[in-house]
Amino acid sequence: MRLADAVAFVRARGTPAEQARLDNLLGAPPAPDLLAGAFAGQRPDGGWAPFWAPGYSSLDATCYRLAQAEPLGLVHASAPGRRALDFLARRQRADGRWQEAPPIGADLPPWLAPADPASVSYLTANCGLWLTLRPRDAPHAQRAAAYLERCAPAAQPIALPPGAWLTAALWYACDRRPAAELLLSELARQHPQLPAGALAWALTSLGIAGLPRGHWFIAGGAGQLAALQRADGGWGSDDGAERDVHVTLEAIRALRAPAP
Repeated sequence: MRLADAVAFVRARGTPAEQARLDNLLGAPPAPDLLAGAFAGQRPDGGWAPFWAPGYSSLDATCYRLAQAEPLGLVHASAPGRRALDFLARRQRADGRWQEAPPIGADLPPWLAPADPASVSYLTANCGLWLTLRPRDAPHAQRAAAYLERCAPAAQPIALPPGAWLTAALWYACDRRPAAELLLSELARQHPQLPAGALAWALTSLGIAGLPRGHWFIAGGAGQLAALQRADGGWGSDDGAERDVHVTLEAIRALRAPAP
């Protein structure tokens, strides 16, 4: 990674909040506005509303907010973070899975369809991974890991890559490492070149689970991500140029993460 070029890219294009996040990634203490914004809009039940249902607390939206708070050390070290984890724990089904329960008429994104097994696996892995960060939630994480081993075995076609790396991360964190290794091998075989945003998300998720920097998937993914840096110093987003700064910040985070 050409860090100086990446920093210059964000400095030239980032919002004040993105500038503050860059400062934090470079070692500065989190700015007060960054800390306050991390949990802005939290609902009374501990969740967050998604863009597709303003009056509903979404599992996916809550996991996204936790991902933004994690680099700041706020997931289990702050009252809003703990409320968010409590929200996820309460929404787990008896068999170990999670799925959205949207209001009637809500227009869910396709990756969150409640009846789609790939969507259920994605949400179960995402919620379960966050609950590995708090020891008291270990039973929830283990139930999620067991559900995924029963219902989403590693050796199968991978339609939703985020579900695969999140599942592998959850399995690794829950000491189901042979299954995690098999799934990562399948992910690398079936999707040998992920886009920049996906690679950064995969690397940070697996890092949260404790995979070492020398792990073959981490090392290979970091090399691929570094190679995708553009001449202007940034990384491109598949969601449009307005998201390039966000993806660049995620790439810096992934490539500068300290070894566990």
